[in-house]
Amino acid sequence: MITQPGETDGLDVYQHIKAIEKQLSNFGVNTRIFNSILSQIQFEKSPLVDYYESRGAEPVLCNKENLLSEGYYVLQAPLYSKRITPTLRHDPRRLARAVMFIYRKLKKIN
Repeated sequence: MITQPGETDGLDVYQHIKAIEKQLSNFGVNTRIFNSILSQIQFEKSPLVDYYESRGAEPVLCNKENLLSEGYYVLQAPLYSKRITPTLRHDPRRLARAVMFIYRKLKKIN
């Protein structure tokens, strides 16, 4: 959802996936392991997002068209908790619903 300052600066979802696949290839895993991508929709502006940005972090953006052109199935959904907390976290229910949606959708296709 949010980049790690100094580690994943400027990386979007596509670049994260490619970095993981590159690391796996270093261990001899040369087959594609991701077919589906679940991504956070664009964040609404909020004091919490502003706080993270002031610390050098930024929301991870998803270039859906780029991923689709590479053959990935992409679902973007609101995955963050709307509860006011001191940190930005996934909402377990939202995340579970999105995972189950992908599962059911892909089960029909396959």
